[in-house]
Amino acid sequence: MNTQLIQHILSITNWDQATRMQVLMEAQQAVISGSQDEVAMTTFTALAPRNDTWRQFINQFITLYPENPLAQTWRNYLRVFQSPHNQPGISQLINQISTGNIPTHPPANIKPEEWAAVVDIVHKETGQTINTPIDFTQQLIDYVRALSTPQPTSPTNKNATPSEPVYEMLWDCRFCGTKKLLGKSQKFCPVCGAAQDPSWRYFPSDDEKVAVQDHKFVGTDVECPACSTLNSGDSTYCTRCGSPLDAAQAVKVQSAREKHESEKFQTEDLQARIHREYDAEAGRIQPEASKKGGLPRWMVMGGGLALLGLCFFLIYVLFFAKEERSVYVTGFEWERTIEIQQLRAVNENTRCENMPAGAYSVDRRREQVDTRRVQVGEDCRVRQVDQGDGTFREERVCNPVYENEPVYGDVCYYTINRWLDDRTLREEGTKDDTVVWPQVNLACTGERLGCEREGQRDESYVLILAGDGDSTYECEIDFDLWQSTNIEAVFTIQVNSVTGRADCGSLESASSG
Repeated sequence: MNTQLIQHILSITNWDQATRMQVLMEAQQAVISGSQDEVAMTTFTALAPRNDTWRQFINQFITLYPENPLAQTWRNYLRVFQSPHNQPGISQLINQISTGNIPTHPPANIKPEEWAAVVDIVHKETGQTINTPIDFTQQLIDYVRALSTPQPTSPTNKNATPSEPVYEMLWDCRFCGTKKLLGKSQKFCPVCGAAQDPSWRYFPSDDEKVAVQDHKFVGTDVECPACSTLNSGDSTYCTRCGSPLDAAQAVKVQSAREKHESEKFQTEDLQARIHREYDAEAGRIQPEASKKGGLPRWMVMGGGLALLGLCFFLIYVLFFAKEERSVYVTGFEWERTIEIQQLRAVNENTRCENMPAGAYSVDRRREQVDTRRVQVGEDCRVRQVDQGDGTFREERVCNPVYENEPVYGDVCYYTINRWLDDRTLREEGTKDDTVVWPQVNLACTGERLGCEREGQRDESYVLILAGDGDSTYECEIDFDLWQSTNIEAVFTIQVNSVTGRADCGSLESASSG
């Protein structure tokens, strides 16, 4: 929190223009530093001139601090500024002001931020400056005063319920069949006296949950290596036989489960889980593969290795499986081209702030120019986690839900003169022909519509090569080599042994060796 800026604002008794500028500069300096200081950003939005840069800034401010009271004000401002014609009253007011009928005070039926948006729309569209009172200083002062006022705090309650509620796991006695015993409170069966088997603990339904009051978690239960009695996680010696618990093993916790918060948990099926675990230990099923409908791990790994080998083979075939072959020249080809461009009037549109110089016949329209993601709520799930001491805790996990919100801006439709490719002049031939550029005849030159100019020039020189059998190749080379090469000159070249494609970069005169 920017304490210095808060104290400065609270000390001000006269908000004249000089004071406003001083506070604005102080806030602006903090904003420029990139600290995303909420107090400085709030101050800047309240005092800075409302222009396009300011509107871009408040979008960031609203995203960062959606609960800030000034952010909520600017969200209402943007709602009007970006879509004024969605509200008949606002639209009529804009039309009224645009024709010169300007009220001396803001209408009583619209909020200050809505009036500010109307004024800004009229100024942006007509250039009119409307001198009616619009001041957000009081909102800024109220916000700062709320920050500086100490909030009442309730005394600490040592016995307060933790933020994540804790409940008892249930367990069934595997000896007498008694069901739904409490995992934390009942370590022994009240019917037959058998000790609790922690592997038979399970989650209750929502209707069966028993809350644990003032629960202090000291760790997962451990099993005495001498007598198999359950002991709490902070025990040093067994409560039954007195054996040290240094080598005691922690009991196995059950897998967590979760559901959407709108749904209810049902009682976990203990017997089904036990059968799955027994089958997995006996090797009769692969739990993960069968659960996900996938393949056994050895098949997945084997398939991956096979795919990797295939990739290496393809790389070798395409790039390395080459052999050197002898070829000779059977012909020559050349081509020279010149692109001719013509100056034409074309219609384009873009955001008005990006409109290029030279545009004319401009038509400015208010349109949707973008979308932004706005959080509209949360999607929450409840997760139950076995703590291993006969209890489980509930966690509420939420993910934000977003919607796309339209962003409106000024779009300019305009005409502009552009040089566009019109036609291509071409000359081509063999070595028997003189290598020349195409003859250029332009309709007219200059910057008048319909005039022409030369664009890009390109040239290529190709050797036609023959090898063993019926194999032929064409390679583009530089002009000097093309000019100095004779018919039937011998070269060597690398050819892919699988595809038969020649690597013209490897072309080398046989006489140079």
